[in-house]
Amino acid sequence: MYVGATGDFSPIHVDERYSRTTKFGHRIAPGIMVAGMITAVLGNDLVGCEPISVADEFQFKAPVYYGDTITAEMRIVEKIPEKRVLKLEATCTNQDNVLVLTAKAVMVFPKPAPAEDTSAAKG
Repeated sequence: MYVGATGDFSPIHVDERYSRTTKFGHRIAPGIMVAGMITAVLGNDLVGCEPISVADEFQFKAPVYYGDTITAEMRIVEKIPEKRVLKLEATCTNQDNVLVLTAKAVMVFPKPAPAEDTSAAKG
């Protein structure tokens, strides 16, 4: 579905016969699809925060094959409270504990919207 949605029809992603002739030996998943796991966690799982990613850096260390199980781990490396910024680093490993991706991200947290005043009389 990712390949279809992005139009990344590189034969290394979609053509098993071609992929067998490459150094990978099989089709590989698009690296940026794996990176998307990290951005999904940052955007969806930081409860109540709604962060905005302003910088991402990915390094693809090893191929990810269709059927691999990927584990993503993240850690905060710097907090800048006055700017509402977190800097994070992440790693992704496969089921054999092979490092497949490293990442750095800078997230900005918007100021909360002002609370709506519900005490005014309605007329």
